[in-house]
Amino acid sequence: MINDSSNLHKREAALRAIGGICRSTAYVVDPYRDYPTLLDDLLRILKTVMSNTMRREAIKTLGILGAIDPYTHKVFTGSVQSSTAISTALSLPITETDSKDPRQDIIHWFNYEKCTLEEFYPAITIANLMLMMQDEDSQSYAEIAQAIVTIFRSLGEMAPLYTEQVVPRLIEVCRRATESSNRANLREFFLQQLAIFVAIVKKHAAPYMPAIFTIIADAWKEDISVKMVVIQVLTEMGTAIGNDFSKYTGELIPYLLTVLQTDKTKERVLTVKVMESIRPLTHCIVQHLHLVLPPLLIILDDVSLNMSIRLTALDTVLHMTQQVDVSAYAPRMMQSWHHNIASFEMRDKLFVLLIEIIKQLGKFFDIFKRGVDQKLKDYNLDKSSNYEKYKNLAQKAQMSRAAMTSKVFSGSNGNLQATQAAIKGLLQRI
Repeated sequence: MINDSSNLHKREAALRAIGGICRSTAYVVDPYRDYPTLLDDLLRILKTVMSNTMRREAIKTLGILGAIDPYTHKVFTGSVQSSTAISTALSLPITETDSKDPRQDIIHWFNYEKCTLEEFYPAITIANLMLMMQDEDSQSYAEIAQAIVTIFRSLGEMAPLYTEQVVPRLIEVCRRATESSNRANLREFFLQQLAIFVAIVKKHAAPYMPAIFTIIADAWKEDISVKMVVIQVLTEMGTAIGNDFSKYTGELIPYLLTVLQTDKTKERVLTVKVMESIRPLTHCIVQHLHLVLPPLLIILDDVSLNMSIRLTALDTVLHMTQQVDVSAYAPRMMQSWHHNIASFEMRDKLFVLLIEIIKQLGKFFDIFKRGVDQKLKDYNLDKSSNYEKYKNLAQKAQMSRAAMTSKVFSGSNGNLQATQAAIKGLLQRI
């Protein structure tokens, strides 16, 4: 009816009816798709009809219908063959066939939820990179992963917003690389990239930890180079997540203990790597000290090992002593201390370890004092720079124990006197 040039009043009524219906039902933009010639008809009225009332109604109707992307209008009118002619069209309505494309979700987010450009550009870039990573024959996995890592690092605090978009796909690619013999060169790389992502998003990676540990379990069956990467990945994840990583130590401990107890190579490369990784994870493995500390002390006491390996074990034990309470294991640690104090290379660190143990034991150190004093005297360590500090701490511990003993005995005497007085009172009544 709006094209019926023979009756101006009919055209004007039709325009008014279109505007009223669209305004009352919120039927906007979609009319351009349902009636592809509508926009051209309205623009033609503005160009050809001289009636001010008619032109005013056309402008009002255009305002009610809303703006449309020129490319989208060409798709609706058939000027462009399909929506796949370009990679993404921002105002193109999402069709059922496009629903699997994550970019369409981002476009819907941009159009209807009004995200900012700072949120849109990283999201659409990451979505395109993820689609590229889905190509199993791609030779650009490394470049794609590095590009995503660069984007995540630049996002800062906004990085966790895109975790769900990236980490599951990266885990899948990493799993395939672990299972496929044709991608052996990518296993270590993707494990490292996975560790980087966990370090960036921190606690937001928690939902994916079970899947990551499954990949680690598969990779652990490989050669020593892959195991080194696995240990590094575990360390970086534990450091990034912090104390929240404690819930996963049940998965972690078997890998550490397997190396500490079974590595019998001369260089003990894996053992050294594990001992170094334990240090940043100390707070996470507090509940498992009874499993971790004894193997470390065994390595420390093994005189057949290279001194550098034993010193690494000592550094790890010292770090743990400085970070958490190990007083329950003091007898076993003091046994190692007595065993190794004869070694010149270890004496300085053993002295520091002794001081840390005294700080934790306090008054209970007195039971070890006589043996320690004798060892220090035997090796002329009572003249070293740390001896005065040890002497002061040991004296405080001894005084504290003496005060406690005196208090116990005074309490006992008071109870005895009270008992005697009560008995005397009873006898007088009889």
